[in-house]
Amino acid sequence: MILIDYPGHLVAFTLAAGLAVLTAAAFHAPEVRTPARAGYGRLLMLLQCTVILLLLLILWDPSALQTRPTFTTNTVATLFDTSESMSIADDGNRSRLDRALERFTTGFRPDDMAGPRYRLYGFDRHAYHCGTPDLLRRWGDETNLHAACALVADQIGPGGPDVSGDTPAGTILFTDGRAADRNIHSYPPLARKDVPLLLVGVGSAQSRPDLAIKSIAAPARAWIDTAYPVTVMLTGTHLAQDALTLELLYDQVVIDARQIKPEQWKKESSQSETIVEFKVPADRLGTHVLTARVPPHPEEINTANNLRSASVGVTQEQTLQVLLYARQASFDVGKLRQALAWDRRVRCDFRLDAIRDPALAQRVSSSLGYAGFPQTCDELYRYDVVVLGAYDVDGLTADQWEALHTFVTERGGGLLLLPGPAVASLPASRNNPVGALSPVLLDGPEPRLWPPEPNTIGRTFEAQALGLLGRTFSPKPDEKISPYYNIARVKPAATTLATVGAAPIISVHRIGRGRVGLFNASKLFKQYREDKEGGLLAACVCELAAYLGRTPSTASGIELFAERTAADPRHVLFSAYVVNEAFEPVNEANVLLRVSGQVLAMLPTGKGRYTREVNMGVSESIVATAQAEADGVFLGEMIMTASLPSLPDEMSDTDFDETFLRALAQRLGARYAHVDDLDDDDAKTFVARRQAGTIQQVRSLWPNWPLLLILCLLLSAQWFIRRSIGLV
Repeated sequence: MILIDYPGHLVAFTLAAGLAVLTAAAFHAPEVRTPARAGYGRLLMLLQCTVILLLLLILWDPSALQTRPTFTTNTVATLFDTSESMSIADDGNRSRLDRALERFTTGFRPDDMAGPRYRLYGFDRHAYHCGTPDLLRRWGDETNLHAACALVADQIGPGGPDVSGDTPAGTILFTDGRAADRNIHSYPPLARKDVPLLLVGVGSAQSRPDLAIKSIAAPARAWIDTAYPVTVMLTGTHLAQDALTLELLYDQVVIDARQIKPEQWKKESSQSETIVEFKVPADRLGTHVLTARVPPHPEEINTANNLRSASVGVTQEQTLQVLLYARQASFDVGKLRQALAWDRRVRCDFRLDAIRDPALAQRVSSSLGYAGFPQTCDELYRYDVVVLGAYDVDGLTADQWEALHTFVTERGGGLLLLPGPAVASLPASRNNPVGALSPVLLDGPEPRLWPPEPNTIGRTFEAQALGLLGRTFSPKPDEKISPYYNIARVKPAATTLATVGAAPIISVHRIGRGRVGLFNASKLFKQYREDKEGGLLAACVCELAAYLGRTPSTASGIELFAERTAADPRHVLFSAYVVNEAFEPVNEANVLLRVSGQVLAMLPTGKGRYTREVNMGVSESIVATAQAEADGVFLGEMIMTASLPSLPDEMSDTDFDETFLRALAQRLGARYAHVDDLDDDDAKTFVARRQAGTIQQVRSLWPNWPLLLILCLLLSAQWFIRRSIGLV
């Protein structure tokens, strides 16, 4: 105890002594010292002194330091899954999210001021704070429980309960369990075991029929007046034994329909699936939308996955300018020329440079139009593909080799090498510039494979992945061919597309912007069939020419690429690389991107590169055109077709996954409850208030009832004694 207004020992002693003396003098008066009153005098004096001392203490304000606790309202972080699967109304007309909000409102009573304060969050691909149920974002494209768990871990922190005054004292998470990642071992346990976590499952355990178009595959680009394949994969769960109808729509018009009978379904784990193929004629130019649609089952509640679309661009056939150059007349060269003529996309310029006398060659060139190999880069740049037939590598000058190398690496042209009758033809090029262009190394002791070993051609896995030679090399035992060179090894960066036995027969690789291929086959003319539109030779050479000449002359100044972004796979990042006539990067060009009916300006990022991010949704096929110009000079146009990886669809499977949620709750150290089983005990899990700290303050002791009672008793006792002895 302390005396707030204590005047000091001297003043206090003086006051006490003076008052005591005055009291003693008062009680020594003759009226008090009579024999009848003498026995009470000392008692009255003692009572009087006690009252005076109490009054002095009150005047000096006796106080004491007191400590009392302070309390604060607890915060409970509440997370709601707002992905598209939560829009399913599997319990009447209410969606799963509305059902969760209703149970949260009635069970936890967030408006009750006596209860904890609930802080609301939503999550789909990302977690976000919303504050109120009205601000929840409906509907997201993915259930990312990792984002929700990361938010919970960041909120509660790894420390003790007093880490922060705003640290949640508990967490509630509402979800249907349709997470993109359902590997429970990828979710780390929460660091705080003292913070309760309630995992609430939302959904119906009753299995319902569900039909889904899992994918629709179509080429991104098709030539006019041709037919292209469309493959549709259909999946179903809990289906009845009834026939279904699959419809194919072309620009919102039904063009074909197939009946799916029960025996056509193939059981795959918990689902059944079937694949249906269509043939669609490309009869109109432009970009068209193909839609696969299946009518919903009468008991089906998820109809969002009953259709899926893909885009196909129908264009005029792109012509390839091909230069076929040979220095020797042979059956191979003749049949190769005929084979290229079968493809209407190929414009072949044939040059047979068989005249060895330069003077004679000059006279023939001026009189008959005889032409040798182009001398300059500008002459070569008019072509998309150069096919070098059987020749002597020493027949080209250093300038021609340099022009050919520039044509491939900078212009982006294609080069197809053919073996020659002279064994030393290509192997002798090891110290020649063509050695750097060749996709194989011919450094073995015996360059020529002898005797011939004819066998059927096999298509490699790389060719299948690239979608090449699919129809060319169908199994035909009667079509056999022998490799020409005994190839020691294929270069590390090269790709083998076809083999005969263990020997590579077609190898390609990329150098700079262009591609180079080697057709390592002996007696090519035997593969030509006039009655079969050129046969194997025409099919193979024409497809190789189309693959190697993927950079036409009009697109030599620009390249275009597309890939899904990591942050949001629905967005596609388009990247363009622009060069001028000297193939130097252009940093200040105007680049326009035309895709999905939009015309967008691409933004420069430096060194001739331009980018633009576009929301393409779940589209798997893209047709895009990029045009570039600088200072009024047209630099080029590139038409790109691409098939993007299919995205995991949130609505492809919407069944409530309670098994996963129970396992996840055990992994996280949480308690699991179904939304229909929530009761008052679940709400009591979260304490409404907690001690936030203490407050210390100095408080006066005299304004209290016991002290007043003592003072009153003393005064009353003194009065009664005085009255009894006649002093009152």
